[in-house]
Amino acid sequence: MIDVRLLRQDPDGVRAALLRRGDQTLGPALDAVLQLDGRWRSVVTDAEQIKSRRNAQTEDVARKKRAKEPADDLLAELKLSAEQVKHLDAELHELEEALHQALLLIPNIPHPVAPTGPAEANRQLRTWGTVPVFDFVPKPHWELGASLGILD
Repeated sequence: MIDVRLLRQDPDGVRAALLRRGDQTLGPALDAVLQLDGRWRSVVTDAEQIKSRRNAQTEDVARKKRAKEPADDLLAELKLSAEQVKHLDAELHELEEALHQALLLIPNIPHPVAPTGPAEANRQLRTWGTVPVFDFVPKPHWELGASLGILD
């Protein structure tokens, strides 16, 4: 999975590298990730600001209670901020899940020496050992696994 920080730091470089794969549909996927990431960062900032304000208000409530002053107005604000934080935390969870799912759709960046184009454009650089020759048609791993009962 591509690191969202790399995408955040150099979106044009990542876009150019991924376009070397020959898949033109990756541009909108990158835009969606960047949009989700921007929204996520905004909600995190909002939640942290509310939590910071709530911490300061909690100290004010404690100070007023020690001085035997009424703190009903601050307690009402604390209750409201707690609801806001709960709402923002739920939104953060949804955004994190959506961001994770969107990042799964973006492939890794190809190595700079990899040829431009789809996977079929890759070339074999070297081999090791001898290629086995069978007197039967080998089965793919998914058929072997199913016949052995080790795959669902």
